Amino acid sequence: MPTASRVTLTGTQPLTKHASALMQQANVLIEIDRAVKDRQVMLDLQSVPFWEAVERLAQAADHRLAVSGPKISLFREPYRKVPVDLEGPFRTVVKKSHSKLDVETGQRTCEVQIQIVWEPKFKAFYVETPAKSMSAANDTGKSLRMIDDGSSKMPVAGQSAEITLRLADIPRSMQQIAQLQGLVKIVGTTQLLQFTFEAGKTGETTTQRQSGVAATFSRFQKRSRVWTAQVQFEYPKGGPEFESFQSFLLDNECWLQRPDGAKFPSTGFEVGGERGGGILVSYHFQENHKTGFALDDARGWKLVVRTPGPIIEVPLRFTLEQVPLP
Repeated sequence: MPTASRVTLTGTQPLTKHASALMQQANVLIEIDRAVKDRQVMLDLQSVPFWEAVERLAQAADHRLAVSGPKISLFREPYRKVPVDLEGPFRTVVKKSHSKLDVETGQRTCEVQIQIVWEPKFKAFYVETPAKSMSAANDTGKSLRMIDDGSSKMPVAGQSAEITLRLADIPRSMQQIAQLQGLVKIVGTTQLLQFTFEAGKTGETTTQRQSGVAATFSRFQKRSRVWTAQVQFEYPKGGPEFESFQSFLLDNECWLQRPDGAKFPSTGFEVGGERGGGILVSYHFQENHKTGFALDDARGWKLVVRTPGPIIEVPLRFTLEQVPLP
């Protein structure tokens, strides 16, 4: 499990100062435009996990907390306790619950929408829900029947993911689900690596290694008005497998840097698939005199690549209690 950021907030201070300190320590944006900024808030938090600090700040300030992906907001409405589970850099919370009635069959079902959000320092690519990994119980401890409890795997864009649980045969008199438990597997990385190569050293193969990841710069050539740089990446064996490296490399950046420091990002890339245990990527740079990118001699130029670090699979278990029903 990746570790959570640690935050210290102490003393009685205006809400805006506590929020500012929290943002600086965790490098996260917290919006307080619709909060009572000068409200005095007393806290005594010594090196607590980030999400716990956010919850404690909202509770102490008596403000409603809203989290939507990377956006964290405090509103002047009274604090509302919701079913939530905090684990490492992850926050799992119930967002919505609603009932449905199939008029033809008379079957009544309930849907519970769960949001999983993580700190920006973790980058997720996929969230997988294994089959039979969710369970629910009523106030007496009796198990509730789950519907469509098969496995699923979805790509992630941003800092959150949502899953919907469906339960059958929920009586109208039932006011809450006493406990929801689940397991999801989140595939991602906690690192962003940067490799810098001398673009002018054509014909030479250069390999650099960081955190177990190898990047090999093998070719930089021009055809018509387009320059193409080829870099092969090799990741540690034994990590999670990807169905498509294309989505993984959406978080891969590449640019050329002129001797004076000016940067020119690639205008496109192609993934050549696996070759000899590595992933070959071709980056294209279209010459454009309007942007100032025109290259006759690559000496002194640098090729810079940023790519995700080693890929890990995080098993995230959560328990949500007293989930209200409509």
